[in-house]
This record gives sequence, C-alpha cells and structure tokens, in this order.
Amino acid sequence: AAAAAATTTAPGVQQDVLDDALRTRDTDVDMTDAGPKILEQASEDVEMEDAPPPYSPPNTRYRLSKVLHIWHKPLRKHGIPFLIRLEKGETVASLKARLRNTVKVKEEEFAKWKVGRVHMEDLVEQFANDEDTIDFTDWSPDDYISLDHVDKSPKRYKSHPYEKAVVIHN
Repeated sequence: AAAAAATTTAPGVQQDVLDDALRTRDTDVDMTDAGPKILEQASEDVEMEDAPPPYSPPNTRYRLSKVLHIWHKPLRKHGIPFLIRLEKGETVASLKARLRNTVKVKEEEFAKWKVGRVHMEDLVEQFANDEDTIDFTDWSPDDYISLDHVDKSPKRYKSHPYEKAVVIHN
C-alpha cells in the first residue's frame, strides 16, 4: 500500500523525497489534500513540504560585501562594520574612494590604511594595485573586505591598571 501511495504524489511534492522516506523508515504515506504525511508506527506525524533552494543564484553584476576594520589580523576586529556594494569590473581605486567617503576619513589618513579581502576568516589578500579590477565570482559567502589600520578608539578600563583592589576584612 505504501508503494502505491508513493507513486501518486500531491502537487509540488518531489517523488524522490517520498521514496527516500519510505526506504529509510518502516512507514506508510497518507496522501491528503493538504499534502503528504508520513505516518510512523509511533503514531507521530511528520509533514513533508517542498523547501526553497538554500540560496538564490549568484548575481554576476554586483555583490553586497561586509567591510570590517581589523588591525594586522582578522581576529583583531574593531570599529563599526558596514556593508558595501561591489560592482562588476570596479577598480580597486574606485572602491577605495567609496570606502574613504563611507568612513569619512581624511585622504592622508586613509592612505596609511590597507584594503584587502579576508578569505576563510584568517587569510588576508591585500589589494596591491589600484588599477586592478575586483573579481568577486570566486569569493565564498564568508569573504569580506578588510580595512587594516591602527585601532584609535579609546580603551576602556574597568579600573586604573595600577590600582589595587579594595579588600574588606570583617
């Protein structure tokens, strides 16, 4: 009865999903108007639905990328991260100009910063040549743009570093 029920699937249900469920478990499939239900022997209902694809096809004209401030290593993050749109065929020089305008830093200060791509969370590839174009087709979803510069934010101490702790004796 289970094999006969699996051949008549509800609209939008993938046949191979039902076949796999029947092969891996000792179950029956109940076909209803609401969609298929797998009836387990423990009288527990599990509904099966079509799931959307895990991601949409990549856009080849542009890509949204994270931009993070780092200091020497990707693990030493500081500052406020933001998103920037990378255009296909964009040069490194135009990206640097847009980044400088976004973070509102003087040109002399920004010249000291290194702009690069962080790949696999620990490998930084610096953009060396301003005339190069950025090719993001081989980037993974976890890759991002890094701004490598000194962290000038004020350090916050819980107490003065040379202060001794207060001890109360009863």
